Amino acid sequence: MARALRQMVSKKKKRFTEDDFNLDLSYITPQIIAMGVPADTLERLFRNNIDEVVRCVERTYDSAKFQGRVEQFPMRDHNPPPIHIIPSFCESVYNWLKKGTDYVAAIHCKAGKGRTGAMVCCYLLFESFHGLHGQQPKFLTAEEVMQLYGEKRTHDKKGVTIPSQRRYVFYYAHMLHKQLSLKPCRLLLTSVLVENGLPAIQSGCCMLFKCRQMANCQDGKSKYVTIGEAECGEPRRAQSSLGFCIRPPAPIPVCGDFKLVFYNRGKLLARLDKLFHCWLNTFFVVNQPPDTPGALRCPDRAGLCVTLTKGELDRACKDTQH
Repeated sequence: MARALRQMVSKKKKRFTEDDFNLDLSYITPQIIAMGVPADTLERLFRNNIDEVVRCVERTYDSAKFQGRVEQFPMRDHNPPPIHIIPSFCESVYNWLKKGTDYVAAIHCKAGKGRTGAMVCCYLLFESFHGLHGQQPKFLTAEEVMQLYGEKRTHDKKGVTIPSQRRYVFYYAHMLHKQLSLKPCRLLLTSVLVENGLPAIQSGCCMLFKCRQMANCQDGKSKYVTIGEAECGEPRRAQSSLGFCIRPPAPIPVCGDFKLVFYNRGKLLARLDKLFHCWLNTFFVVNQPPDTPGALRCPDRAGLCVTLTKGELDRACKDTQH
């Protein structure tokens, strides 16, 4: 029964079923494993049993279970990694694997797909630029590593699917290809324009967005902090093809990673219903990769304009009804 539960939880992810193992675990390369979280509580009934993972990879979670050879790179579920942790993650994995061809890095989040995939893809980019064990650099692209991950990790070849996570893989690829050094880049968010049709919101409501960034707390944990917000009155559907503009009362200063979350505010109890969101990084708004949604200088005004289609917005990309 436990195996049936694990298979159901894995959905379309490939499982490692050699010998007597049946784990939510895939070899992306001979030295890179992507997997679901090793569990030692009741979760082990439907996720990877930590003792089975230890026995399978033969490297010893719970840092003690793996003899302390564990590193953590915090990021929120369904979100991209903070851009500043990607280089240190890649260097750490690379330094471990170059010790020998029998060294393996097992990379996981909770389900072992989205966040895991974003980090694995970034590492594959890093390795392709540096070579490993005498191999010549291949200089892979973001599309190539995401395609490889999708093929190795899932049955339907859909590995990293959340738009913001994919965007950050493109960001890192652009850093490597252009040999860019990540630097703080302060910008002012002055407006958001919604074009070509309105989101599915109820009549008599208004639309608003909140701009958020991650902040460190005194207890060492991090949390989202709203640094600005804006809303507009009920958009007129007769003018939906023209779009509408949401302007904050004052420009919102942003630097580094920031998240725009869009809501519908209903008349009843002023309830907020989340519509969609996206992550961006100010450095890449200015130094925009050509193969991702562009940062274009507006012809009729000073400033930068980032254009995202519906398919490039988290959550909205899955909406097939509107």
